[in-house]
Amino acid sequence: MADLEALSRFGRRATDHGIDRPAYSPSYRAALDWLRSRMEEAGLTVRMDAAGNLIGRLGRSSGPAVVCGSHIDTVPGGGALDGALGVVAGLEVARQLTDLVPGLTRAYEVVAFADEEGAYLSEIGVRAMVGDVSPDEVRSACGPDGPLADVLSRFGLNAADLSLAARPPSDFAAYLELHIEQGPVLQTLGKRIGIVTEIVGLLTGDLTFFGEANHAGTTPLPMRKDAFRAAAETVSAAFAAVETEFPAETRLTFGNIQLAPGAANVVPATAKLTYEIRAGDEALIDALHSRVLALAGRAAQRCRVEVADRTLARDAAAPMAPEMIATLESVASARGVETVRMPSGAGHDAQVMAGVCPTGMIFVPSIDGVSHNPSERTDVDDILLGASLLCHAVFDVLGCR
Repeated sequence: MADLEALSRFGRRATDHGIDRPAYSPSYRAALDWLRSRMEEAGLTVRMDAAGNLIGRLGRSSGPAVVCGSHIDTVPGGGALDGALGVVAGLEVARQLTDLVPGLTRAYEVVAFADEEGAYLSEIGVRAMVGDVSPDEVRSACGPDGPLADVLSRFGLNAADLSLAARPPSDFAAYLELHIEQGPVLQTLGKRIGIVTEIVGLLTGDLTFFGEANHAGTTPLPMRKDAFRAAAETVSAAFAAVETEFPAETRLTFGNIQLAPGAANVVPATAKLTYEIRAGDEALIDALHSRVLALAGRAAQRCRVEVADRTLARDAAAPMAPEMIATLESVASARGVETVRMPSGAGHDAQVMAGVCPTGMIFVPSIDGVSHNPSERTDVDDILLGASLLCHAVFDVLGCR
């Protein structure tokens, strides 16, 4: 808990105590320097890779490692637990291993992955580690302090060397991550521990409606080519469809709209909607995407406008490994802790690691479901319980019993 408090001071605002610690920023650098010193004090051999991932290793210098981690970058005005909890808990596991297993014959790693929150390129750290970042993505990525390549250079890294962060799947025996739920389900159910079954996939895109600008006072409604009217009808119909035709865990969000020319006395010529679809099943994502496009096409036809769809990002759904789910449930059951299986509606570094090694996640409750907010909180007892179960699971996977 002292480590979590100390980490929360890097980038903390004086006004609302929100944390501004985007990847590769000065506050992020200071936090990494602090974390490096804490890792070294715990007996870890520490290095930073070409993507800015901070990696602490214990035990064997070669061979597959059991890895715990998450991220310490934040959204603007974020809270003290998102990401940070997983890294700090992984560090505490390393301390327990140092104290209780002095002759560790296998390898254990703690990793703070870079830019999970996507200030420049979402999950670039973990994706670079598994060799899933393209040069084109890096060249085009831009964030709050300019192009990613320039930001990396100021940070002491070289964008051209990013591929050097890639590691083979044989480097990883398993990956475990402790995280706050970032939602209200555990609190509502009265459960202290959630075992993640899958991390949902997501599709982000934009729909652009192309109409015709005209005088708002002199053009009758039936004679308009109103791009925004088509967009508004699409949004309304899409929400009705997702609530009546799709499973309750399906998520649809329209998060941004841009109108042009953008005046109350001009019929909108263009309307761009940015949307996001999330679900635990790829077929479900595709089905809802097709439904939204069909509804957009009908609305465009009614309003005598054109519509175009563009995919911005696609992250596949990631099931957690059955053997890791079983391990987490076993260590909880052995200690009399009730758990509930649940999907994760948010993306995590574990989503990428699941593609290269057996992966598992533990959720602890978020009070009132609040996250990405200065008010983000979890009861101390729940934090310590989650960290304890993480530690027991790592010991089991490492065979330290």
